[in-house]
Amino acid sequence: TMADRLVLMDAGKVQQVGTQEELYEQPLNPFVARFIGHSNLVAGELVDADTFRLPGGALMKLAGSYAQRGKHTLALRPERVRLHNGSDAAPPRATARVEDATYVGGHVDYLLSFEDGSSIALHEPTGATGGTRRTMGESVAITWDRPNERLFDAGGATVAAMATA
Repeated sequence: TMADRLVLMDAGKVQQVGTQEELYEQPLNPFVARFIGHSNLVAGELVDADTFRLPGGALMKLAGSYAQRGKHTLALRPERVRLHNGSDAAPPRATARVEDATYVGGHVDYLLSFEDGSSIALHEPTGATGGTRRTMGESVAITWDRPNERLFDAGGATVAAMATA
């Protein structure tokens, strides 16, 4: 809280240098994403420019388009993933099942699971869905915006999204 620049190291090697915001919003690798705040790290395979397949076969539509196919890790912050409602500007990106829903005052903590058993956390502001808390076992659609997804290759390096026209 006292520094304006941070140096994050792992095993004696610099992983990233930057402001608090840069390390949180633009982690350069999965280590940084895990170390600074909570991040959902989802393993899978990029099968085309915007389709990410989980190990069990479930598909997610990514917000960005990527040229590099193969095994990747998708990083999403829990507060940046939203339960999709019909009026959401971003399309649904995946479906999941509610495993747990915990009211914690300013938001509801959801634990969502995919068909293959992998899971992600989602923090939804209280009242974001009109005060309706989702129930355990319920199927939900989720979404997020392009700036809120980070994709890392099998070696942990950031994969840049292709420019959009």
